[in-house]
Amino acid sequence: MELFLVVFLCLYLAPWCVAEGRELPSKNWVLAANLLLGWTLIGWVATLAWALRSEKPGSAPGLQVLPGGRPDRAESEPSAPTAAPAAHLTLVGGDALPRAGDATRHG
Repeated sequence: MELFLVVFLCLYLAPWCVAEGRELPSKNWVLAANLLLGWTLIGWVATLAWALRSEKPGSAPGLQVLPGGRPDRAESEPSAPTAAPAAHLTLVGGDALPRAGDATRHG
């Protein structure tokens, strides 16, 4: 009986364990949703999908930043000529971009 209870709890809390293991900022919300809605199959699957799809902090999907601060582009993509930027921007995962009024130069 104890083995059944342990296995059941491990499966029931699997979405929260995934969120905790991935160190998601929304792991407490995943736990709350899992406790409230996990008893339904749809709620459990939804919280598991939430835990699997959520991004880790500091990650930016689909954008790779090169050391020079320019995003990596496919070679087949034509590059349009652009004006020189007012400030040198280096994009990093979840960092906020400077506001338009910031005129700080780096480097």
